[in-house]
Amino acid sequence: MSADSASCRGLVADIQLCSAYLETSDAQTAELLRSQQLIIVTLIKGCTSVEVVSASEVPQGCAVASLPSARTNVHVLVKGKVDIDSELSKLMAKVELNGAALAKIETQRSSADWEKTPAEVQQAALEREQNLEAEKQALLAAKATFESLRG
Repeated sequence: MSADSASCRGLVADIQLCSAYLETSDAQTAELLRSQQLIIVTLIKGCTSVEVVSASEVPQGCAVASLPSARTNVHVLVKGKVDIDSELSKLMAKVELNGAALAKIETQRSSADWEKTPAEVQQAALEREQNLEAEKQALLAAKATFESLRG
């Protein structure tokens, strides 16, 4: 839960806002998040409310951070509150870092020595790749959102 709070705190700090929407399609995760809402608000520091929602309930005009390990996305309403071009620049930098990390994993997996790599290292790389792919999808969704707000 602390990693989730840190991600929320980072997103809220980046945008300097105070409301968050936690989106998950997993019922067990949603129930856990609902039971911990007050703690999450406290840990985010500066956040006045946290709402657990489904994907269809996320307000339009939100920035998003992905928490792949928790199968959760954190959304913060930004429409009319941030410089869209600046946020797009930040997102593109994050997309580039994500792409570089994915490319590094792909290079490792395609090396001739990969077969000799211990199974636990291969598994960790696979999990990291899956997390990076989920993050990439969230970043691209956020980019699309900001581009639509630019309108």
